[in-house]
Amino acid sequence: MLKIENMHSGYKDVPVLREVSLFAGENEIIGVVGSNGAGKTTLLKTIMGLIHPTAGKIEFRGEDIASLGTHQISDLGLGLVFEGRRLFTGMTIVENLMVGGGTKRTKPYRRDKMAEVFDLFPILKERRKQLAGSLSGGEQQMLAIARSLMGCPKLLMIDEVSLGLAPRVVESIYEMLNVIKKADMTLIVVEQNINLCLNFADRAYVMENGRIVAEGGGKELLQDRGIRDKYMGIKPLSDAERGA
Repeated sequence: MLKIENMHSGYKDVPVLREVSLFAGENEIIGVVGSNGAGKTTLLKTIMGLIHPTAGKIEFRGEDIASLGTHQISDLGLGLVFEGRRLFTGMTIVENLMVGGGTKRTKPYRRDKMAEVFDLFPILKERRKQLAGSLSGGEQQMLAIARSLMGCPKLLMIDEVSLGLAPRVVESIYEMLNVIKKADMTLIVVEQNINLCLNFADRAYVMENGRIVAEGGGKELLQDRGIRDKYMGIKPLSDAERGA
């Protein structure tokens, strides 16, 4: 689905990402974790064409997208939910969703897609005429995800799913992400809650100072002594606890 090889990227003369390589297979959940400033958001922006890489390759479903614009990448079936949601707060839920499904490729499916996202997030259907700016943080995150789904993506990237949300709300959103994944979609999730993300992901990458420093199965990385100690503040498991 997505393949990145030795990618470098950054902002003008400020390099951020260095020699980044990763892949996401069909219908996988990929986690990207690391401390603040590790380059996680820059990675998503580069994949989405908001920033162009200075070196390396980015392929989506076998097509080179490194030099394409964001609208072209979106038309190929790649979507991004931004950190902070970035909703049109003075517009209603329905109006935000209409914008999400407003491209030439997605307009013919907009009515059916809206019915799907309302089935997924019933609270949005109940409040469909409400202004996005009047929603709670959790409801805004649901709307941000729903708006991206209106673009009919095959791969959906979500930046900081749980940021600023209550644990019960986060649990509900992750349950919805599991449903989305089962609907033949690949997910890349950037998450500040490393324990949550590694438990959720099929595979994950750990970033530090613009590089990938570890990769593997989500639960496998969760048991890594170095990762638990450095990124999670959790006492490393003993050999007995790991069943060794």
